[in-house]
Amino acid sequence: MNLFEFSSAIREFVRKDQFEEALAFFKENKEHFSKEEIGSNPYIVSDILNCLRKTDNMEAAFRFLEIYDIDIHEHTPERVLQAYGWLLFFSIRKVCDQADDWENADEEEEYDWFHEATQDQEHEQKAGDSTYKERIIGLMPLLQMSDNPYSITLFSRLFSLVIKTEKKKISPDWSWLNELCRKINRERLSTLCERMTVSREGQEKVIELASGLEQYYVVKTSALLELKDFPACIEMCDEALRAIPSFHYSNDFWLTRRKFQAMSSTGQHAEALTGLLGLLQRKQEWFIQRDIAEIYRETGDVKQALTFASAGLINHGKMEYKVGLIELAGDLLQLDGNKELAYLHYCLAVYLRKGKEWKIPAKLGEKISLLEAKGLQNEVPDKLLKRLKEVWRTMAHASSRQQHPIEKSEKGVISKILHNNERGADGFIRSNNGEDLYFSISAQDSIKGELKEGLPVSFTIVDQDKGKKQRKAVRIKK
Repeated sequence: MNLFEFSSAIREFVRKDQFEEALAFFKENKEHFSKEEIGSNPYIVSDILNCLRKTDNMEAAFRFLEIYDIDIHEHTPERVLQAYGWLLFFSIRKVCDQADDWENADEEEEYDWFHEATQDQEHEQKAGDSTYKERIIGLMPLLQMSDNPYSITLFSRLFSLVIKTEKKKISPDWSWLNELCRKINRERLSTLCERMTVSREGQEKVIELASGLEQYYVVKTSALLELKDFPACIEMCDEALRAIPSFHYSNDFWLTRRKFQAMSSTGQHAEALTGLLGLLQRKQEWFIQRDIAEIYRETGDVKQALTFASAGLINHGKMEYKVGLIELAGDLLQLDGNKELAYLHYCLAVYLRKGKEWKIPAKLGEKISLLEAKGLQNEVPDKLLKRLKEVWRTMAHASSRQQHPIEKSEKGVISKILHNNERGADGFIRSNNGEDLYFSISAQDSIKGELKEGLPVSFTIVDQDKGKKQRKAVRIKK
């Protein structure tokens, strides 16, 4: 039996999906050929890689590459690159336990790319993490150079999976993600949006996925912001907002937010504040309120900073995700001279971190120690959270009354509901004089559960941000 016959026999097993038989045949007959003969034959290499992957022998496939001195580089035959790429794809998918529903992660709507809760937490890499990253960095540019449709599909699937894998981590490797994006030629990324059918609550729904180019911009701008390359982040956000004709999952919102965050970090506080207040009109999200609170602190307006921090703390969102905002509120209270309340905020932040087994930052521990030295005493966690929630409501609502001291109640009906979900609701009210007014409420608003089109309501009218002609309805009641 010569090498061609050996290769053809393996290929026939693969064609019939007899992967175990193909591996057994290879094992029985490989001694008839040198390592160089086997390693330099792209048909044998790709088929064996595919067989090992199909039989869930991922590590054996990587050992096979080592044993036969098979390197992955620009001269590697395309069929081997593809087999190696799918091996990587399914290896990562298996390790991350995403085999059942990883694609459905694309259906996450209207949320920032990386979870807000995790931005200050440390993460211990899993075994083999650095190895897979080296393999991905080496392979992705090679796949992108190809015009072969199978390689293009593989590149797209692998890029999406890598993003989802990092997204699920407590602390994504921003430096590595930035390097990966640097290796990718974005001019060759697809602008096409694939569609897929998902099943939700017994009903099938067709959703459209973000293009490769849109995913690239989301990853790149997030990495630049976290790596504190603020000028590059601003430039990349502007480029993305110009380049993508139609965004998914509100990515235009999150890109705009990153731009304003970067602007604030470069001292452009006024422009950033105006932009973030505008975004808050679109989405009443607690982390936008936190962004605004941080700008007010930087500019010395502690009262306004406390207002937005408190509003964010009573807004929708798990409390453990807000540990950074809780600590910020403590810092603001210290600046405002209320050391007792500041201390209680720091204690709550520690309780929440311990509950999630997160590390206690040294600075937070120092703040507590300094205040404990002054004789301040803590409360039990449940009572502490209940007490602080009342404090936050009082601070948020008191400021709201100060900002709108003269109120005139208007009447009308809910004419249209745009969104009504766990984050809140928004839509339009038609006043009795025929004016259509936009409204948005938080998930905690008492009227949220009763919202329906045609519902008579009373409300107050306020002007929106500068540059917006439309007025807005607030403080909506039945």
